[in-house]
Amino acid sequence: MKILLVVLAMLFLNGCAPNRTINTPQEEAAIFEEFSTGKLQLECQIGCAWAWIDNLKLIGALDAQGQWRKLAVLVGSIGFKKDLGYYYLGRAAQGLGNQKIARVYYEKSYTLATGPLTTFKCAAIENTCNGIDLVPVLAATLANPSRQMKPGKNSLMLSEQNLRKKYRLGPKDKVAIGDFNGDGVDDVAIGYHFNEAHDILLLRLAVNESATLKTIADGINLGSRVPLIGLAIANGTIVVTTLDRRPEEAMADNPTVKLTQKFKLNGKRLSCSFYSDQPTLFGGCEDLRHNPNAYNTK
Repeated sequence: MKILLVVLAMLFLNGCAPNRTINTPQEEAAIFEEFSTGKLQLECQIGCAWAWIDNLKLIGALDAQGQWRKLAVLVGSIGFKKDLGYYYLGRAAQGLGNQKIARVYYEKSYTLATGPLTTFKCAAIENTCNGIDLVPVLAATLANPSRQMKPGKNSLMLSEQNLRKKYRLGPKDKVAIGDFNGDGVDDVAIGYHFNEAHDILLLRLAVNESATLKTIADGINLGSRVPLIGLAIANGTIVVTTLDRRPEEAMADNPTVKLTQKFKLNGKRLSCSFYSDQPTLFGGCEDLRHNPNAYNTK
């Protein structure tokens, strides 16, 4: 906490104005045009840092609500050079249906997130990644170049905003869009919370068949009171990242152990594997381990 306060004080002394002000519709349109063509550059550094930190919650909220134009314009107007900034530009482009431009921004984000300079990494300062485990999320997103929808083959235009409305998702729920079953069109994975008292996290899988989403599995238990920090589809695999507790900890304790569960389509049935750095209370893949026939896609 002390380190963060010192950093914030330095940022205040060095300036806190956004890189580009928006006073007219034309100025907003100019930023959006740069974004839409993949040419938007985030070059401002310490002078924009306070504006970036001050807007982090709003940026996360715009992402959760699927307000893609507002998200892109806000990130672009601040112009702060950060891996998380390019990640959100990628999210906005993907939400607007432009997979090619989304990849441009995701690649820039990954370059900064894995590069040698900590200055451009949100993980270098505590609590400035909006709860996103950026490197594995980006790696999973970029792993499958063929996840882009092929024009003419798929008339179902999937966007996170529409899916959130369709499935009535909350702010903590997540959506991943990508080719799960290898047919060249995008499918959907949704991590959602059920039962407010126990805060159970569940997974739904829906495949795109003839421009219609068909649920092949729902209610897969991912744990109780475990934050969902990552959800992605890549190379026919759904990757779910949560935080769990150690076996000796109580449910009331703060979850701190990262747990990754991977779901694949094995013939017509789901297979699941999981791993973590240390033993966890939940363990992962519980439904499929206890009842392997529960999620047969038929």
